[in-house]
Amino acid sequence: MSETKHYDPSYNQALFVTPPQYPSIEELISIFVKEKETVVMLYKYAENEIISEFHDYIDKTYEEHYKTNDKSIECFDAWIALGGSTDTFRNTALKYLWRYGKKNGNNKADLMKALHYTLMCLYVDHYKDVK
Repeated sequence: MSETKHYDPSYNQALFVTPPQYPSIEELISIFVKEKETVVMLYKYAENEIISEFHDYIDKTYEEHYKTNDKSIECFDAWIALGGSTDTFRNTALKYLWRYGKKNGNNKADLMKALHYTLMCLYVDHYKDVK
């Protein structure tokens, strides 16, 4: 960096001041990206794979849910609008956990459904009205 002259009338002379050197925006982005790249989470119980499969399952259900003819309202929406949907979601999750291992053996679909209804409890009680 070049020095900048500042005039100080009380000394009647020019002062030479070196301004501080700040990183450029490109350098800041580079530092941020490098820090992000070094963070690698090692999951002991395959949580990342399970969450990825659960995400895929949720995506797939959007075509399978019971909806109105114009596909604008799902059954979930009606339960929420009626109030007390947390109980309905919790009880339905319990139903799928209860039948796990009894219908079609230890099938993953029952656990995915239980997780989905549990997620809906989280949505209604902790996310729905959060702005």
